[in-house]
Amino acid sequence: MSIKKRFDILTAILILAFILTFGISYFVNNLVYQTTTELVNVTKELDFLTSLKTTLTHLEHNLDNYLDNPDERHRLAVEEAIDQLTVVLSKTSEFKMDEDEIEIVGYMRKNIGRFNGYVHNILYPSETTDVRTYYNTLRGELFAKVQTAIEKHWEEDIEKVQKAELKASEAQKKLLPVVSVTLFVIIIMSFIVRRAITKGIVKPIQEITKISFEMASGNLDRVIEIKSGDELEELARNFNLMASALKEKISDLENSVKKEQKIIRELAILNEFMGFISSEIEIETILQRFAERASDLLKAEYGAILMKESGMSTVFLSTSKDIKRETIESMLKEESHYQDEALDALQIIRRNDLSIEIGGGKRIRNILALPLGSTTDLRCILFLLNKEDGFTEEDEDSLFNFAFQGFQTIALQYELAKLATTDGLTGLYNHRMFQERLTEEISRAKRYKRKLFVLMIDIDYFKKFNDNYGHQTGDEVLKTVARLIKENVRSVDFPARYGGEEFVLILPETDCEHAYNVGERIRKKVESYPFYLKDGSKVTITVSIGIACYPYDTEDKTELLKMADAALYYAKQKGRNRVYLYRDIEK
Repeated sequence: MSIKKRFDILTAILILAFILTFGISYFVNNLVYQTTTELVNVTKELDFLTSLKTTLTHLEHNLDNYLDNPDERHRLAVEEAIDQLTVVLSKTSEFKMDEDEIEIVGYMRKNIGRFNGYVHNILYPSETTDVRTYYNTLRGELFAKVQTAIEKHWEEDIEKVQKAELKASEAQKKLLPVVSVTLFVIIIMSFIVRRAITKGIVKPIQEITKISFEMASGNLDRVIEIKSGDELEELARNFNLMASALKEKISDLENSVKKEQKIIRELAILNEFMGFISSEIEIETILQRFAERASDLLKAEYGAILMKESGMSTVFLSTSKDIKRETIESMLKEESHYQDEALDALQIIRRNDLSIEIGGGKRIRNILALPLGSTTDLRCILFLLNKEDGFTEEDEDSLFNFAFQGFQTIALQYELAKLATTDGLTGLYNHRMFQERLTEEISRAKRYKRKLFVLMIDIDYFKKFNDNYGHQTGDEVLKTVARLIKENVRSVDFPARYGGEEFVLILPETDCEHAYNVGERIRKKVESYPFYLKDGSKVTITVSIGIACYPYDTEDKTELLKMADAALYYAKQKGRNRVYLYRDIEK
């Protein structure tokens, strides 16, 4: 065969191969183009539905925020969202819609004006506008209805994508044997085309399908990362935005629930404490419960309280014997506060960097101290110690809300109790409280077979003193004598004003010698006290004291008081400014 013939045959073969290659290439390209066009169209459909769903979710979220807080920022956010909805509806010309999408878009376009009107009525209501009615209508006719239709069509589009993918894959598998036999070029071209389609479309769609399923299952922390620069990237971005919006909304709801639960807990603790105050009259018991409930409120390990009333000594109480008064006072001094300064300053102390040994291997790690005042003379500092994660500014607010209301009620309750149980002039217990306490002490002494002494104290020549110097000066003498009596007895003793210039004192669990010494000590303190008149001159005041003993003198309460009074009268007869036991008087 000649060279020319061979060349002609080769040329014919090449031409035939070219024609075959061209035909196959045309066929393959046309098939790929149709598949790609279908995928792109479905992708745009998904993008449209995602944008529409995201926009509706965003609009609903902003409407919820506006209804909760109708300010200008939230109003602008709602208006921006409704404008975005109009923009999304205008994108339907970019792809071919099926009947369901035409129905959704037709419904949206047909009613968008009405929906805009509802939103306008919500944002700019008149006096007769029922905002909730418009909002519920939007939720039913726009958000719920359209989102239901989107969810339904969503699954259909996903199925279309999968079918188109399967169709393209099957077409390529059928053509691969022909391409491999025909020309290596077709194989290369098919490989390149397939690789491009797989990398650029199939894998991104698979990634979107996989992660979107995880998002739908509740894992909103997943992020779809696609950098293709096309509609698939925009679709992935919209999925991420939707997941982020849902996560934020869920977080807001969880935070709201936590705040409401915290408020309910605080109110429950405060309500329980208020009920306790109304049923208790002992101030130390109330303060102890106050420190305990404050500790429970912030879940602190210890609680303590320093309370002071004007002109009185400071009272210290703690929820645990591990917390000593000296420890608390040393911490106050370390903060450059003495007790009175801290009580007056009304300045919160919060420290989370402490390490103070309190014995038994225990330490104070942190402290929150809250000074509290009241409308009465009562003041206190409330201490909470050792909260597990340390005290925060939010803890200060919570404690203040509870403690302020609680302490104001305590102060008022204490003031009412004082008015009911104490003498308004001297501050000593009144006659009624004395009678009740004497009954209790006699009963206790009888039960435990112990002694009890009653001291009747009377100011000598007091009526004459009042006539000479006036009742105001006499009142000052009464207050001073009452203070001297109170300063010279034990904490278990019970001083009271019996009436007029008479005072009475109950001394439980003591002996005759001690009772007499107490009477002598009070007598000497009064006698030696410098009483000054308004003109600066000094006068001497004396008292006479009669003492009766239970059960030595009598076991009857009335008789005991009569005997103490008889001993007092005897002291007056013997020249006043004297102390006599009933057993020592001449019968």
